[in-house]
Amino acid sequence: MGERHFIRQMDDAGIVTRGGRRIAWNEFTRIVQSRGKMQGAVLSDEYILHSSKGKVSLPTWRTENAEAAKAFMLQRLPSGLFDKGR
Repeated sequence: MGERHFIRQMDDAGIVTRGGRRIAWNEFTRIVQSRGKMQGAVLSDEYILHSSKGKVSLPTWRTENAEAAKAFMLQRLPSGLFDKGR
């Protein structure tokens, strides 16, 4: 249940979450990069995407090819949404 908001699949039309929700790229209104740290070490790194349908997450720390997934996502999101650091 706690992972239903994770992105399961991305394509040119949008994303599908592990819970089965489909959201088109143009529906996203904001993206935030969130890093969990403990004593200076990065434990988790994820991108949280906000839309009117809710929040979804790309957990790069659990993604096999994180850089390619991040690049794919950022190329398809509407420009001006990225809000670094939290």
